[in-house]
Amino acid sequence: MMDTLLGAIDAVFAELRCAEEKHPGFPDDPFVAVAVIGEELGELQRALLQLYFEPEKCTSRDDVFKEAVQTAAMALRFLFHVERYALTPTESQ
Repeated sequence: MMDTLLGAIDAVFAELRCAEEKHPGFPDDPFVAVAVIGEELGELQRALLQLYFEPEKCTSRDDVFKEAVQTAAMALRFLFHVERYALTPTESQ
């Protein structure tokens, strides 16, 4: 776990590099891309809830930090790809 802003940023960029190598493609559909972020956010929420309410499941602050880093990395991937998404309103039916 990092105790400085720069340490946290370094952890996010390291996770981003790892994710880019493991999964080089990122969804072309913005809703699917946001779902990837949502999945990571769900894991962060689960880790935090387990830390507070189910400590017997061995969740630690490090687990919460790891999930927060993964969530931030996926949010950055979305930001890096936002220019290619067709973000125009659809016509009403």
